[in-house]
Amino acid sequence: MMDITQLLFLFISAIAIKCCYSYSDETYDQLVQGINYCTVTSCIDHGLTLGELPDSCQLSLCINDLITSKLQIHTIFQPNKHNNDRLPGMTGFTAVNHINQEIIVAFRGSTKLIDWLTDSIAKPVPYSPILSKYKECGDSCLVHLGFYSALKNSFRVIRESVVSLRKTYPDYRLFITGHSMGAVFAILAGIEFQLSGYDPLIISYGLPKFGNMKMCEWIDEIFDTENVSYMIEANQLPQSGYITVIHRGDYVPYLPFGSLYSSAGANFFIYKKHLPHEKHDVVFQGSNLYNIKNDIDQLDQNEIDYIRSVSTSFDILHKYEHGRYFDKVTQSPQCPANVNRNDGNEEMERDYS
Repeated sequence: MMDITQLLFLFISAIAIKCCYSYSDETYDQLVQGINYCTVTSCIDHGLTLGELPDSCQLSLCINDLITSKLQIHTIFQPNKHNNDRLPGMTGFTAVNHINQEIIVAFRGSTKLIDWLTDSIAKPVPYSPILSKYKECGDSCLVHLGFYSALKNSFRVIRESVVSLRKTYPDYRLFITGHSMGAVFAILAGIEFQLSGYDPLIISYGLPKFGNMKMCEWIDEIFDTENVSYMIEANQLPQSGYITVIHRGDYVPYLPFGSLYSSAGANFFIYKKHLPHEKHDVVFQGSNLYNIKNDIDQLDQNEIDYIRSVSTSFDILHKYEHGRYFDKVTQSPQCPANVNRNDGNEEMERDYS
């Protein structure tokens, strides 16, 4: 009899089927650049300061030109350290990339992700944009309480920084990104900027579910995800819109379990476990994948009960895969970064075909 990890892997393999959509090399490079910004957020607790990299951070992760491209850090935001740990907040930075002509907002994930997904702050609450004068989602839209509270606690400083940078660089596009819990913050903040007329590009990596289907349908509407998907399939490079990247072996994007929460965006799937993740390892599967995230309920009840009973174990949820999106996203900042973009596990290489 197969154990629950094997069952869950086979289930995900069955519902995430490869397709033949093509996309441009420039789009692939854009996916990699987004995760590069995410990796720099891990330096925030290790001496990252304002200014141009590598001068503002001497860690090996920040010195690598492949990641930073002379990234200029403008604002660093963190939760108030004097607050109770139960009070959510966001960690990340705003920056400018003059080479790519981008204003960047990057959000860091959290080691407390599982707590956020399983305890009382995971309950759904009615959603309304913070900037309420703009288009409402509607009374039936629900959002994860913890993520929504974090946005309310931290959005003001993020918005002020972006407004200031846009005044200085009016022709630069807004690029918002995040990994894991930071990916949810990226889309929630991105909604606010989209409704404010900034037309951001949002790329999220390994994000858990955060809103009900009604909210996710509304997100796809305001970001015109169908048209973004069409552009990607036509080998065009989207300059705005909402894109998600999911590692096939990463179970976090399927949390919280059940049909209440869903997902949105134009979806890419990584089909290789170990690094490097080259273009041929990454498949575009388009939009309208709401039900893929909800079909966990098709397992029999004994399987569902067991999964829920062990869902607080990050190992069960494939922590290794969750930290591998084109790079070692959760690596220690002190370690050499991106030498050859490989785990050194060639003998263990395995895809999810």
